[in-house]
Amino acid sequence: MNVSTPRRRIRRQLAVVVIVPLSLLAGVAGAPAAHAGAATYVDATGDVIADGTGAPMESSAGDIVAYNVDLGDSSLWVGVLTGGTEADPLPELGTFVGSGNYANIGIDTGGDFQHDFYATTTDEGGWVVYDESTGLISCSVGQLTSGPDVFAFEVPLWCIGSPSHVGIQVLLFVNNGSDFAPDSYVPGTPGASSGPDVTPADVPRVAVYRFWSPVYGNAHFFTTSSMEADGLYHDGYYAWRFEGFAFSALPTDGATCDDGMPIYRFWSPVFRSHFYTLNAGEKDHIVATDRNWQYEGVAYCAYAIQEDGTVPLYRFWSPNFRKHFFTADQAEADHIRAVDHNWLYEGVAAYVFQEA
Repeated sequence: MNVSTPRRRIRRQLAVVVIVPLSLLAGVAGAPAAHAGAATYVDATGDVIADGTGAPMESSAGDIVAYNVDLGDSSLWVGVLTGGTEADPLPELGTFVGSGNYANIGIDTGGDFQHDFYATTTDEGGWVVYDESTGLISCSVGQLTSGPDVFAFEVPLWCIGSPSHVGIQVLLFVNNGSDFAPDSYVPGTPGASSGPDVTPADVPRVAVYRFWSPVYGNAHFFTTSSMEADGLYHDGYYAWRFEGFAFSALPTDGATCDDGMPIYRFWSPVFRSHFYTLNAGEKDHIVATDRNWQYEGVAYCAYAIQEDGTVPLYRFWSPNFRKHFFTADQAEADHIRAVDHNWLYEGVAAYVFQEA
């Protein structure tokens, strides 16, 4: 069975993220009240790189710590928290040819992991939004909101086509160093949707990405690791095809879970595939008796029983392919059960979040 989607050309790719409370950016002037179309993402700290040297910058002012995306009824608001302080503040932002310190915000409105618009700071203290397809100015918006450790912008929705979902990537260039948020390029564009958010706001989550292999007998691979997904996407394309965001799970704390239960991961060099299970007894049995599988640790965390905002993660087994398959997409699961007899339905493996 091939349940893959067409490979998409990715202009800029974003990393796996953990959602943190919206209060993190509450101090930004003009920040809207949190609602269903809002989400906050953290970024790795201390990862600002000095251009041309590969060394970390001495100043932390250009290090993106987190960013908030709020898609309202009439505007898109983006707030960015940096490592700046009163003693080492974020400098005034303008253009590359002007101040040399500037910010760009890529905006994906099509859900295809490509930037449809991008906003850039100006030397006049504002923002200009460009249409990526034409290179023409879509609109000029307001004044730059900034402080020692924050900057933000707000754009009317008509300027970017009135989308119901956006994906965001932030570039901050300060003192000859640059930082992207998130910290690595992997397929996916964390952002916000204007529709109902079925996930409780205070539940941390990580994005799980899905790959399919036409080489290894319809094997599927799931990962939350930005480095792993990035390497597989760029270096392993001959064997693995990116299928996109699969679902959201709970983050791990090493080999344990602060919330939910561990999802254990195995790899088989015999079957050239991975296997995942929440069942500790099943995990222990495989470790003790089945030499075809190598235990690789905890992949992510999930719920054993259904909690608010979660959906079933369905598990299938193919005796023909000698592979397991997992999906949180109800329509995909129903289609497989109805028409694809290569796969046998084994039940609900765990409960996860369908929204990024």
